[in-house]
Amino acid sequence: MAHDEGGEGGVDLERLTEEASAARARRHAVEAERLAALQGARARFEAEAMQLAEDRRMLDLERERRAIERQHVEAEAQRIESERRALEEVERELSEIAEERRKLEIAQAARTAARLALESEAARIVAEREVLESSERQSHAAVDAQRIREEELAAQRARVMAEQAAEIEAWQREIAAVDERLAQRERALEASREVPAPAPLPLGRLALKRKPRVRVSASILIESSGTAVALRVENVSMSGALLSTAGKQLAWLKEGDRLTMTLFSNADVDRQVDVVARIVRVQLGQVAVDWSDDAASAHSLAKLLDTLSG
Repeated sequence: MAHDEGGEGGVDLERLTEEASAARARRHAVEAERLAALQGARARFEAEAMQLAEDRRMLDLERERRAIERQHVEAEAQRIESERRALEEVERELSEIAEERRKLEIAQAARTAARLALESEAARIVAEREVLESSERQSHAAVDAQRIREEELAAQRARVMAEQAAEIEAWQREIAAVDERLAQRERALEASREVPAPAPLPLGRLALKRKPRVRVSASILIESSGTAVALRVENVSMSGALLSTAGKQLAWLKEGDRLTMTLFSNADVDRQVDVVARIVRVQLGQVAVDWSDDAASAHSLAKLLDTLSG
């Protein structure tokens, strides 16, 4: 009786259990689907996050690569600019040397013209001698006087010719020196800039025995009117030196000035002597000084040469 009441007027537990189970199964299915969807979304999100992280890493690497390339480009631009300035400096020096050579050639042409004039004068003297010889039969006294004059003229001609020959030889040596410097500059321009320049000859008695003027590793300090400048020595001899201005403005140096200068070794500045020298020439990036008329300076220079060569 109780069973029937429960079946008719009471709660149907079996049906409710089945419905609850079904509802729970549906809810679990829905939650499983939602979980699967969430897991899939999470996986996609993680994949996208990893992809974004990878993209960001690649972007950082690309930025670093571009920064390195920019640094390389800037370094290359600086190197090219430095090489361009070096080439301009070499070309300027070559132009100066070519101008100096042209002036020396003009001077040599003038010397040649003077020698030709002297030879023409000698020819005229020979013609006069022939005329005088034709009149020798008329007067022995005139012949003796003419002979004396001819001897004097011959001696004068020999002396003038010797002086001209010495001057021409000096000009030829200077032109040869300029040609050698020009050839050295041209070879340096064609060669690699990484090849070191040849070391200067040693300053000492042995070098002076080989040639009267030698290249040395030394400098000269010049002071005048409160201004001081150190110039590199191109070459030196017992009578003077040729200095390089290296682009310095030396308007305060005047040709003919007689100054006390200090010659010192670049390797050891304590090795130095004071010389009294005269400014001979200030032009074309060079200064020529001469101390040949000062015996004390020549003696001091000889002592320094003995020290450096010893």
